[in-house]
Amino acid sequence: RTSHREPGAMQTCTDVDTVLHSAVGVESPHFVQELLPKLIDLVRASRRLPVGEEHAIRRGSRDFLASMRDLGQTSLALAHRSLRFSDPAAHTDTKAEDLSHYARVIESIDDVLERVDTCIQDALAGRSAGPADADDASPVAERAGGAGPAWLRGDAGKPQVRWRQLVDNERTEFVPRLVVKHNLQVPLAPEIVQAQRRAGVGSAEADVVDLEAAAGGLAAPLPHPYEAELNALTFPDSLFELVKAERYPPMEDTPLELVATAEKLHEMIAEIKATCAGKAIAVDIEHHDQRSYRGFVCLVQISSRTKDWVIDPFDIFEEMHELNEIFSDPGIVKVLHGADRDVMWLQRDFSVYLVNMFDTGIAARVLRLQGGFSLANLVSQFCGLKLDKTYQTADWRERPLPEEMLQYARCDTHFLLYCYDRMRNALLTSTGAAIFSIAPADDHSRAVTDYGIQALQVALERSTELCRKQYTEAAPDPLNEAERLCARFGARSRPLEPRQRAVLTALLAWRDRLARTLDESCAFLATDGVLWRIALALPSTPLRMRNTCNPLPWALQERAQEVVDLVLKSLAEHDAVSPPLEQKPARQLPGVEASSVARVAAPTPVRAWPVRSRGAATPSPVVHVSAAAAGRAAEVVHGAVLRTLDGLDSSCEEEEDIATRMAAMGGAAPVETKHKLRLAGEAKVATPPPRDAVDDMIERYVEVPVARPAKLPDEEEPELEKHTVKRKKRRRPQGNSCLETVVKATAAVDPYSATPAGGAGEAPAATPAAAEAPTTGRPKKKRKVV
Repeated sequence: RTSHREPGAMQTCTDVDTVLHSAVGVESPHFVQELLPKLIDLVRASRRLPVGEEHAIRRGSRDFLASMRDLGQTSLALAHRSLRFSDPAAHTDTKAEDLSHYARVIESIDDVLERVDTCIQDALAGRSAGPADADDASPVAERAGGAGPAWLRGDAGKPQVRWRQLVDNERTEFVPRLVVKHNLQVPLAPEIVQAQRRAGVGSAEADVVDLEAAAGGLAAPLPHPYEAELNALTFPDSLFELVKAERYPPMEDTPLELVATAEKLHEMIAEIKATCAGKAIAVDIEHHDQRSYRGFVCLVQISSRTKDWVIDPFDIFEEMHELNEIFSDPGIVKVLHGADRDVMWLQRDFSVYLVNMFDTGIAARVLRLQGGFSLANLVSQFCGLKLDKTYQTADWRERPLPEEMLQYARCDTHFLLYCYDRMRNALLTSTGAAIFSIAPADDHSRAVTDYGIQALQVALERSTELCRKQYTEAAPDPLNEAERLCARFGARSRPLEPRQRAVLTALLAWRDRLARTLDESCAFLATDGVLWRIALALPSTPLRMRNTCNPLPWALQERAQEVVDLVLKSLAEHDAVSPPLEQKPARQLPGVEASSVARVAAPTPVRAWPVRSRGAATPSPVVHVSAAAAGRAAEVVHGAVLRTLDGLDSSCEEEEDIATRMAAMGGAAPVETKHKLRLAGEAKVATPPPRDAVDDMIERYVEVPVARPAKLPDEEEPELEKHTVKRKKRRRPQGNSCLETVVKATAAVDPYSATPAGGAGEAPAATPAAAEAPTTGRPKKKRKVV
């Protein structure tokens, strides 16, 4: 790390200071040179600030809090001045206090860094903008492709503008641009010719479109242009014989030619047809799909046994279909690795079709090659080299291509033909077992087997089936896409409700329309996970949407209000079609007053337990509870009733069973009890039943008299002092899980009742001494008599 005190450390700042002083108007001619040391000191000082436990201890000091408050206000003021200077459009009407929302600071810094990155790219490319253009520049104009200079609109960074006439993101039918069908055995199908006329391909009547014919053409997919040639494809007998693998020449001794013009393209095609007839060529493709709706091919690499070509298609997009002259030639084997997407990309961008292809990725799967089926593993197994995959995910739109990227693209085909020879021999000599080690190239002890011939036929047939696939286009289907996302994310998150699913469908359709308009990929605008989180949250304001997804993609951030309006509109449309379900009112039973229903359903304030006097002219209760057990029994009874009501089922059989048991205990009318229990069961919701309803039920069966001692003869009744007697803890009776057990247990310990509630025919009254004994305790052990 270079210290700021070294004299040579600031030499790189002189040019910047000169520009700032002359063009921007900064007063100090050494602004950056003085700023950098101060920034370094600031970072060092910030590391000395107390954190954690030390900060918590110092917060107890008023002086410390006052200093921190003053320092925070000063820092916000300085940061606000800096942001107003670097991003004036975003901070014209803001105050220093607004920066307490950290999201504003992040957004401003991101905008500044994006402008810096754009300027650096333009400087490296040799472009420059005038002062007027620089004043009008904004990241929004660049991203939206609106007004502003070309270097800020993003047109200079999108090479697809060069073949804009070939890009139609709104089309729903793909038509091949085959003006001439090379190596034909059967002419183009009439359906393809008719579709080309509708699309204006190779026809002078490009503006005349028959709508009825167009509607009829969309009814059925177009046939494969080379279907007849693929069906007639045969393989020579020499292909099923062992060959001596022809080793690749060193890369430094192999000529490399860069093809970027139509003349060089024709020269390459002629050279390949002259030198590679009856032989094989290796083909690979570099593709880009991040900043384009459909994506496009950036490079096409071709290698023969003696030469390598790298085709830059950006300036010859309309002439690239000439590659059909060699790619559709059945006499030339095209060797590709993992060609499932390469076949689609060649058809989509250039209308190039493959006939007689060998896919080394398919062959590796047939061989069950150990170590994986990647090209790097094949080169490692057969060539003993390790490929550098640094640029596997690089941006291949970059022009001019750096030498490192050019060599990387060349390596993908330079070693492939030698791997093809070795894999043919390995397939022909295979016995069905997995290949753990590859036989040396000079090993001639192994012979062709019947299983090996079948394995090679399988690899060739699968490669031919891959060539039969066609690139197609269709209208977007947001409903199907929403179902796919529900299947993808629903297992890890809670499933979407119907309203949320409607919002997700609308968001997917909106993203697809925006991606087609801006010619950007859907994933670049907003990933599937972001749309899923928005559909879950259903934000009603832009701020809530920003809090839902942090950081928010720029496309949603610039159109936050539009997305929120879309969410609210989707919710309104869904609710208009499918209104939310309303709760049904409680069913009123015959013979029950509406006031009792309201008393059960509506919660009321909790009141004290009822106390009934001994001489009141009221019906005798079902059970008399003594004062000794009043507090405990009341709470136990209340809890038992709650548990009984909570587990109550809506079926009439269970209600009648509970009502009958309660009537047998206390003689209450079973019908009225059944009505009360049924009302309580219907009114049961997520919260427990109101205590008032439980109190009404308990009041009918349980009486809590005023506690008084037995009156002695000829003695005055003394006043009882509260909490003067220490009661012995009694073991809780077993089986208090229902109301019946609680009532029986409390009835057996009443010392003042002559008989249990039930009248005549019951057991004789218990004495006070017998009543105080526990009824459901552990029995005493009997002594053994020896």
